[in-house]
Amino acid sequence: MSDLDVNSSFDDALEKFKAENPNCKIEVFSGDSQQIIDGLGLKKYPKPIDRSYPQYLIKIGREEHMIPLLKQGYVYMNSLSYFKELEDKGDGRADSGEGAHSVAQTGGMIIGGLSINQKTTITITSPSENHGYVFSMVGVDEGEKLEDVLTEKMFEMGSIAIIIHDPEQFIQRCAAVLKANNKTLEWGRVRYYDKMEGSYLLDPWLKTKDYEYQSEFRLFLPMKETKAKVLQIGSIEDIAQAYSYVKR
Repeated sequence: MSDLDVNSSFDDALEKFKAENPNCKIEVFSGDSQQIIDGLGLKKYPKPIDRSYPQYLIKIGREEHMIPLLKQGYVYMNSLSYFKELEDKGDGRADSGEGAHSVAQTGGMIIGGLSINQKTTITITSPSENHGYVFSMVGVDEGEKLEDVLTEKMFEMGSIAIIIHDPEQFIQRCAAVLKANNKTLEWGRVRYYDKMEGSYLLDPWLKTKDYEYQSEFRLFLPMKETKAKVLQIGSIEDIAQAYSYVKR
């Protein structure tokens, strides 16, 4: 495909593309975003959210963030859009798909105002959907070995792990602070989907399989996003311990 002249009109550019690509079916793509979403006929992801408590919750991060969590109970919640726009440094924190409305497999690819008949996967965002704040942790169930979950890759986020041995108590303390401020806390285990298969409506507990190694359990505060939120629930030293990761 040759470059299109940016100074030419859209009609001229379209005709030039057709002439240079005679075997490619092209049609003008039109319609507002909500009509497009409605037309896809998307359904909810078939696997429901698992809200059961794991045996342990583990928060991994840098010492300057983890010690205040342990000692004062500072639970730092950032927005989904923050992680969506975060520069990807390979530490597993950035995710351009956070807060997306849906994922769909299509028979064509949309480029500007053109629809080209090439199978592709599209991720759809909507300004009114899936906004809020998250606090992400690792969920470890009974029978799982910590060394199998807490791999070297996990500690790219930081060298300190706060292991919470009473997840229910931790979550209830967070929920109580928000309830006192007329807010409702939600929580659950993240489900991981194959973005190359199926078309689904997304929710804050869905991430692509690229992140499956994180075994994430997250707290979610659904509300309009502005700046980060910090809950202070008091020391959690009675239900958690801090450990330092030493690379072997």
